Amino acid sequence: MSNLNFLHSGGNKVTLSAPTSDPSSNPNFKLPQSDGSAGQVLQTDGNGNLSFVNPSTNTPAFHAWSNNVTSHSIADATFTKVTFLNSETLDTDNAYDNATSGTTANRFTVPSGKGGFYQVNAGLNF
Repeated sequence: MSNLNFLHSGGNKVTLSAPTSDPSSNPNFKLPQSDGSAGQVLQTDGNGNLSFVNPSTNTPAFHAWSNNVTSHSIADATFTKVTFLNSETLDTDNAYDNATSGTTANRFTVPSGKGGFYQVNAGLNF
């Protein structure tokens, strides 16, 4: 395994090491022309070209909860709409509609280009 050492004038060094196992090819990583901004990270395009980008922010994200403490009557053999999440404390992309009535009431819509895996939790007491 090969190492590239950068020696500091104070005597300590920073080491850049090759992979521990033999790579399947001879990868060539091309550094960007200029430095990135504070907080940015290096990203590869899969072809060895590196660029500085802003790290992902795990969006969209929302937190909504029900402040509805009233009881709902549900008749036998009928459909009853119960409003659960009508108070928002966080909605990074305005993707959650916390309206209490209408066709989009209490609906999360995935913003364009932000498909992924989402987890939604709910609770109900009888």
